[in-house]
Parts: sequence; C-alpha cells; structure tokens
Amino acid sequence: MNYSRGPDEGDIPRRHLRFGSISKRWLVLATAGFLLGNAIVITLLSGVSGARGKQSCVGFSGYSGGSECVSDLNLTNLDAPDPATVGGHLFYLIEVQNKGPDDASNVQIDDHLPVGLQIDWIMLPESPYGFCSIQGRAVFCTFYSLSQYEKAAITIVTRPIIPGVVKNTATTSSSSRDPNPRNNKRTQQTTING
Repeated sequence: MNYSRGPDEGDIPRRHLRFGSISKRWLVLATAGFLLGNAIVITLLSGVSGARGKQSCVGFSGYSGGSECVSDLNLTNLDAPDPATVGGHLFYLIEVQNKGPDDASNVQIDDHLPVGLQIDWIMLPESPYGFCSIQGRAVFCTFYSLSQYEKAAITIVTRPIIPGVVKNTATTSSSSRDPNPRNNKRTQQTTING
C-alpha cells in the first residue's frame, strides 16, 4: 500500500486522500442529510412560532397574523437648549419607536420647521438604515423598516435667526396600519432670546 505523509498527519493511505467512488457517495449522502435536517428544523421552528400557513406581513418576519400589518408608532420630539439664542444652535431630537405587534415598513418622519429657524444639518443613526431630504424648512426622513420595539432617531441641527417663541411639530407614519395615531405627532415649543 502506498503512503503519503502530510503535516502532523502521520502516515495516511493514499486511497483516503483521494475522492474515490465510495468517498463521493458518502459526501452526497452527508450533504443530502444536512439539507434534509435543516428543512426539518425550519419546519419545526415555523410550527412552534405559529407562523405555519400564514403569509408574511409585507415580506417581514415579524407578523401577528391577519390580512394587514399593524404597527403602533410612538413619536418623541425633544429640544435643546431651551431657551436658545439667535445665532447659536438649537437641536431637535426626534425619535420614533415601533411598539408592534408587527414590523413597520417605510417609516417616515416629517418635520416642518417654523419661520425663524435655519437648518444647518441632520444627523442619522447607522442602524436602522435611513435617509433624509430637505426642502426649504421641511425635513423628510425614511427608514426602510423597524422591528417591534426598535427605535430610529434623527437630530436636526438648526440656527435661530430671529428672537421669539417657535413651535416645531414633527409627525411619523408607515405603510402599516397604526391602531393609535394619537402618538404619531409631537410639538415642541422653544424660546429664542436675542
């Protein structure tokens, strides 16, 4: 019998180093067994979660059942500093949380800033992925999806240009039906000193 020596292998018969007909059969059987085992585990897990036979909610895995997605979005709108000063910075932190029960898709945050504020820039989180656009004093941001209890926030950095009291109102919405739209709109009042 011919032997070959590999690093730290000792003497190994050459027939075990090649893929002979027996080795190929075992490889095919092992692969088929692996795939079958994975299919069984996936089927069992979907049965345990109650998702068997249900369609997903707009392609997302977080699904409560029924014919439509239901996601209760809750918006927070905070300002700092208050009072602010003309020529300084005024920050608005606007955060949306999906209270579920389903994942929310196409989550929007809209903020129409009042007269007297100039937008300097907008900060977004790295995750979840989103993007914003500015049109005049209006800010429009979109996040592709928020899973249940997930949050997304933006920070709008503004510069007050005239003294007085400003009211900033932000709203949120998504492609899902919201059972509690009362918590989708928040207004923040800020005093601007000269």
